[in-house]
Formats: sequence, C-alpha cells, structure tokens
Amino acid sequence: MKTPNLRYVSRCGWLWAACGLGLALAACDSDADTTLPVPDDPLGIALTITVGSTTGGSPITISYRDLDGAGPAAPQVTAPPLPANTTLNANLSVTILDRGQNNDRTGFINDNDNQHQVFFLATPPTLIQQTYLDRDRDGLPLGLINRFQTGAAGTGTLRVVLRRGLNKRFNNLSASNFAQAGGVSDLDASIPITLQ
Repeated sequence: MKTPNLRYVSRCGWLWAACGLGLALAACDSDADTTLPVPDDPLGIALTITVGSTTGGSPITISYRDLDGAGPAAPQVTAPPLPANTTLNANLSVTILDRGQNNDRTGFINDNDNQHQVFFLATPPTLIQQTYLDRDRDGLPLGLINRFQTGAAGTGTLRVVLRRGLNKRFNNLSASNFAQAGGVSDLDASIPITLQ
C-alpha cells in the first residue's frame, strides 16, 4: 500500500523547494546561477538499496519504484532475501522518474546533506539494526551509507523515510521521533524483508 507522504514527492517535494530557493537567490543576485536541473513534472520516485556483506560476495539490490507518484498504482518492490544474523553494508540512491527517464538525485542530497536525513524503522525491531556510516558537513548523520545487522531468520518490514528541512540537532533525534524535529518526508517507503 502506498504511503501518503509520497504524494508530497510527486506534487511539491524537496526538488520544488530547492528550485524555489534557487529562484529567490537569483532574484537577489542576477549573476548567480542557482537553477537546478529539475524535471517539469516528475511522475514518480525510486529508492535503491545496495546491500553487501562486509566480508565480500555479490551485492543484493533492493528496489522500490513508485511509477505514478500520487496515482493509484501500487509501488513496485523487489526485495530478495537477506542473510540472517549477518553484518551488511547498505548504500542508498534516490531517483526521480520523469517520462521514462531516470534522474538521479543522490548527489543533490549529498550536496545539501545538512538539510536531509534518512531514517530506518524495522518491524519487528530485531529484524534489522541500522548504524550510520556517513555524516553531513556538521558531523551529523545522513543515511546514504549504512551498516545493517540482521536478526534471526524471519520476515518483517523495513520503513525507509527521507526527511528534509528537519532540525538535525533536535534532542535525542532518532527514527522513533523524527517527526517532532520538523521538516517534511520526501520519501516514505515500506519494504517487505525476508531473512534466511
């Protein structure tokens, strides 16, 4: 089932906020080139999580694709089983889907790292324990590069939330209270996970 927050992405998501900021800056300084290469009407969004063992081996790709944004179609999710009781590296990429073209926005998140953070909520909590391996320019967590510690064999759900414009210095900020830190969710994806 789609999450309501994805409607925000397709209609007035973080790209539009960034574009609006660029226009405002350009109005103050006519010589400044702050225009972002954003599609006119993005139709959807995709999340890719590349998971690999810390000891080597072939990577596993988890894919979440919402092809029609706020439309009625369910997201397309591909989530191969992950090894149980294993330490894994997990790297994220975010792509805007625009009229058949894939426009990577991971670099934009990196360039504006102090305005973004990815949160991970596992159900049950023992399914996956996540650790941040990257930091923004202020030394605070970002969430594009992570470590996953999987639990015992079983099934559950991993919710991945990309938050923008939040107060990253909010007291005891975590996946359980990120909404209290303000901002908006540019992506809110629930992914079924199998550990075996």
